[in-house]
Amino acid sequence: MFHNGFKYSGNTNRKDTNYYQCSKYRSTQCKGKLIIASGHAKVTASHTCQISAIPSVIDSTEEMKGLIETEALLAKTTLPSRLWERLSLQMTKMHPDRAVTVMPRDEAINFIGYVRR
Repeated sequence: MFHNGFKYSGNTNRKDTNYYQCSKYRSTQCKGKLIIASGHAKVTASHTCQISAIPSVIDSTEEMKGLIETEALLAKTTLPSRLWERLSLQMTKMHPDRAVTVMPRDEAINFIGYVRR
């Protein structure tokens, strides 16, 4: 059944009342519910499936690689491990509301050595 742009699947029938839930309930745990009684439709719970989710994890490896290239040449006296720590922290501060995947420590230290040669 379709109602107001949402698709509902049959859930329960009692006497002349039909109870439906959002068809996306299993995949997104949407709370949308619809009751049809005496030919009248009533939405009893609002939909949560319509909100597009922001990706919770950001892969910032390439962005960090670019920062390492510039910072490794500007701060030649900084230890590679300290440079990696500082840039990793900088990447997480740029996206405080999400998890950030940074360049692995060993890979970054090797890359810093390569850039500085």
